[in-house]
Amino acid sequence: MEQFAKETLPVSLEAEMRHSYLDYAMSVIVGRALPDVRDGLKPVHRRILYAMSELGLQPGRPRVKCARVVGEVTGMRVVPRAGSPSLEITLNDGSGVATAVFTGRRRISGIDPGRALEIEGVARDEHGRVIFLNPQYRLLAHVG
Repeated sequence: MEQFAKETLPVSLEAEMRHSYLDYAMSVIVGRALPDVRDGLKPVHRRILYAMSELGLQPGRPRVKCARVVGEVTGMRVVPRAGSPSLEITLNDGSGVATAVFTGRRRISGIDPGRALEIEGVARDEHGRVIFLNPQYRLLAHVG
């Protein structure tokens, strides 16, 4: 059984807050606010650049934008890929068709043809089709 302190020491609340806050503030400054000496980036900027690289956002490639589409699910299919499959969902928003691609998924509970769905994320144009890769989604009412 572990041994615990058998006595308590009186500590000034003001002194403890000053000491604890200073320790926390210094850890935040060193960990988040100061750029790294190796590359001059703060952690948040490094995460943004990594995410951009994962999405294929590179110079010389077609530009992408963040968008929101609300439409009816008109088609779903699982596409086998090397490694893991992806679920492609086709949405018709009345003015066009968009495709949401969820990598590593075969099914998403609640999403089926006829369901109204709102998706939001980074959109790219691929051969005249609007593609959303792993977007955020929100289920809406069934259509009809």
